[in-house]
Amino acid sequence: MITLAAETSKVRLAVREDEEALVEMRRREAVEAGLCMGDGTPFPFCDDMARALIQTATITNRNCPDPPAWIGVVGDPGQLEGGVFLAVRTLDYSPRPYLGMVWHYVWPDYRKSDTAKSLLVFATALSRALSMDLVGATGQQVAKSRMVQRVTGGKPIGNFFVVNSDTAA
Repeated sequence: MITLAAETSKVRLAVREDEEALVEMRRREAVEAGLCMGDGTPFPFCDDMARALIQTATITNRNCPDPPAWIGVVGDPGQLEGGVFLAVRTLDYSPRPYLGMVWHYVWPDYRKSDTAKSLLVFATALSRALSMDLVGATGQQVAKSRMVQRVTGGKPIGNFFVVNSDTAA
């Protein structure tokens, strides 16, 4: 059982009832990230692929024996303010696992609240509880990159950041 600090109390784990809202959140995050193919058009979004990944965190043993995943969310089902998808990962050249921040998104109406900070605090607390480094990307979003650095204390490496589980504040 993983126990997280009281400072993460605004964040709850996503449940099946959150699935549609999470798929829409992922769609919006993908658009804002701006990743495009060589001809300049955005990569096509596939609801089924997004849903399958989300279900690895919301349905127990959905893809067992795949590594565990979690989605921390703020808000009630159907009224989400934001979410963060976290999964245990490894690099293709190293057996050492890390906690990967697959995506982190806050709806525009909540960006001036503490929702983004709460989600990052949750991610950092989970990485400490698991004794794993937290690794994520901020893409081309400069303001998001600054906020991630400020909240997690992570060190930027290009458009990535790394928070060492031993030194995370």
